[in-house]
Amino acid sequence: MIFKNLKYLLIMIMVNFMTITIFAQNNATNAIDNSTQSTKPKPRVSLLLNSSFTSFGMGQNTFSTSVLPSISLPVSNRLFITGTIGYTSLFNNGSMEFGNSQSNYGHIMVRGDYLLSEKITLRGAAYKTFKIGEPKINTGQESFYDFSSEGIMMDMEYKVNDNFKINVGI
Repeated sequence: MIFKNLKYLLIMIMVNFMTITIFAQNNATNAIDNSTQSTKPKPRVSLLLNSSFTSFGMGQNTFSTSVLPSISLPVSNRLFITGTIGYTSLFNNGSMEFGNSQSNYGHIMVRGDYLLSEKITLRGAAYKTFKIGEPKINTGQESFYDFSSEGIMMDMEYKVNDNFKINVGI
């Protein structure tokens, strides 16, 4: 039974990485790419709207939506600090294993982007995702997974040209 629950948990985590993303404005990467053109870089504001639907078969479906506004502030022509806050609503319906549940999460992230050269950018970020309120679960359902997390990420991006970039991160 525990392996069956673990299988569904891993699938649910993968759902968070399979998303359709819409950018309202340029993100911090574009702000850094353009920073060498002016002597005083200006703050950039962006909005990430995210929606995802996944079906696992056996009547198990997940739908999530997220809103993540952020602002990127220049420290210098090469260094940008970005702050992001956000909200995600995750709805799961289907099998007896998970039942119908809705959970809400808040997100906080701080990221630094450093333009090492015109082609290489180094990044580091710290983030925290936390549950907001109690999950809404139909009566008779025992399982609910909390996707709260925190951590750090680091990556390096190599810009081959304006249309092709290679990114490696942990």
